[in-house]
Amino acid sequence: MLCSNNIFRGGGKILKKFFGYLFLAFGMAFALSYFQNSSVNALDGSYDDAIMGQSSHIDQDENKIEDAKEENSYSLRTMIQNGWFYQGNKKCFCDNDGRVIGENVKKVIDVSQYNGHIDWSKVSKTDVDGVIIRIVSHKGGYYHIDEQFENNLNGCRKYNIPFGIYIYDYSNNVTDADNEATMILNYLSKYKISPSELSYPVYLDMERPELSTTTNELVVDAFVNKLANSNYNTKVYSYRSLLQTKLNSPTIYQHVDWVAAYTSSLGFSNNWYRGPKGWQYSNGAFVDGISGYVDMSVWYDQGVPKYDYVGWKYYYDHWYYGSSKNILQIGWEKINGKWYYFNTNGIMATGWISLNGEWYYLTSNGDMVTGAQTINNKEYYFTSEGVMVRGWHKENDKWKYYSPKKMSIYGRTFVEGEKVTGWLPINDKWYYIAEDGYMVTGIYKVGNRKYLFMEDGSMKTGWFKVDDTWYYISSDGELRAQWVKSLSNWYYVDVDGKMVTGYQTINGAKYYFASSGLMQKDWFKINGEDYYAASSGTIQAQWVKSGRNWYYVDTDGKMVTGDYIIDGNVNYFDNQGLWMNKIN
Repeated sequence: MLCSNNIFRGGGKILKKFFGYLFLAFGMAFALSYFQNSSVNALDGSYDDAIMGQSSHIDQDENKIEDAKEENSYSLRTMIQNGWFYQGNKKCFCDNDGRVIGENVKKVIDVSQYNGHIDWSKVSKTDVDGVIIRIVSHKGGYYHIDEQFENNLNGCRKYNIPFGIYIYDYSNNVTDADNEATMILNYLSKYKISPSELSYPVYLDMERPELSTTTNELVVDAFVNKLANSNYNTKVYSYRSLLQTKLNSPTIYQHVDWVAAYTSSLGFSNNWYRGPKGWQYSNGAFVDGISGYVDMSVWYDQGVPKYDYVGWKYYYDHWYYGSSKNILQIGWEKINGKWYYFNTNGIMATGWISLNGEWYYLTSNGDMVTGAQTINNKEYYFTSEGVMVRGWHKENDKWKYYSPKKMSIYGRTFVEGEKVTGWLPINDKWYYIAEDGYMVTGIYKVGNRKYLFMEDGSMKTGWFKVDDTWYYISSDGELRAQWVKSLSNWYYVDVDGKMVTGYQTINGAKYYFASSGLMQKDWFKINGEDYYAASSGTIQAQWVKSGRNWYYVDTDGKMVTGDYIIDGNVNYFDNQGLWMNKIN
């Protein structure tokens, strides 16, 4: 739609038009002289590129910059001569190229303490449709509440003027951005500014060309996402030349809906953002109730941008994907049979991502992995849904174990999700995972030692019974032949941990163990007959004195009776085993 050249700000008088052009010519001459003398060169020949480095929002050294702005007022004002007009009762805006800007246009100003004390009762009677209020200043390296914030906030509230919030960004990294976001949330809470009360977004004012695109991306992500988590509509503001250079990224562009360009036309397109947007076309407007100049923007509906989002797109080292409906994908998306994840900025994720407490891994091509995977020389397993397995997992009817967290076992460290091998302690039980990753059961040799693992994989220790047979394994789990003391009694188990009974030769000595496994000592009976073992349990042929009487037992410990040759001599023992005398 073209503007009629005789329609300006509701009147369009010839004399006003003449003086407007005269003022413009004088301003341009002054600006040219100023920029030449100051050696400031616009990157694209437009005034905004030369002067927006000291934009109306910058407050690093607030007094100095504001003074400079006033001294060079002609160069900092607007190039718009057409501007606002009405068609009937419909408010419109026309740039100098004769184009009507958007639909549903609104006149929006932004204010700070540099606008002084504003009479909001007067502003409310103008055709201003909205206000963006600066919430904090930054002097002396510290944030302070803007000196006029409360007055500006209360005025908008009292006279029902729609408003938003802005903060000039000083972040150098993600931590700084997070702290800024936290501060803003605290102030919004303090002044009871809910998301529903804001008619315009909370703006992050980004005007620092010394930062890299990557740093700016990280800052935007941190700030916008933190406020979004509290349901605040959060956007980015900057000036045109910076948006075309250091902020030239889809990650940032998708949040940009307010652009400063003090030129005859906006000269900027943002194919990554849809919805209403603002063009700050002047910092030299006048509004009743405000002393001096004020920043002025036209807000408008841009309609649906004509841009092809469909399919894969590669921008600034990132991949994006648009559906057949020309919508940039966010979250999980299945493409050609493979799953991909796109973050809140639409960027295709790669590597490790954490979602809702679960871990996923995406290749360098972005596709989600499943099943067994080796990543950085560590083995992991992912379900068919891509979730990294932690803990026990059954594979091929056998069990494997994946570390639920970072843990160290016998000097070996396993990261979260990594397949565990070797010894594994869980809930006061020990398991052993073979080198193939599977949990072992039954008798299993580790090094030169044997261990017994039950059907559930737990290592067995202590006394236990299998098929009416008793076994014993020491507390270290090793299966070995050994003496076992229980209370004051002694038992012996073989190399398989099985409790022995009957006669046993141990380290060259003979012993006898009852059917209960108890090692016999002193006098004992076998099948009703008397036997004897030393107090140590050893059995051998020997004389045994009991009181004043003598007895003799053979090599099996059995008490002898009758005639019995000992050391070549025949000795006589009665039927009670009592030695009667030597017989010559």
